[in-house]
Amino acid sequence: MTGTESGRRQLLLRKLSFFLLGMAVFLTVFFFYFQTKHAFKHILAPIVAAVLPGELHVQDGSLSFPATLTLTGFSYQQPDVGLSLNIDQLLIRISVMGWVR
Repeated sequence: MTGTESGRRQLLLRKLSFFLLGMAVFLTVFFFYFQTKHAFKHILAPIVAAVLPGELHVQDGSLSFPATLTLTGFSYQQPDVGLSLNIDQLLIRISVMGWVR
């Protein structure tokens, strides 16, 4: 093995470690950002509204881990089916350990 091959491996290993560290920091920030009310209102609610048929409106809400969803001022309407939901406050807690088992 020559010195240049060893140097290239160390450079590649250094680049790989910086990439993995950057991805870990990015995922950590992303994970904590999803638990904020801003992310719920501007990212999660519009994604769910785009996927569901009908009209979805949420005044406020939050998603905190391990799987607690809090909604305030929730309304969902699907006129062609005749479905209309209006809920002032909703708290959903999901047991993650039940899914793991």
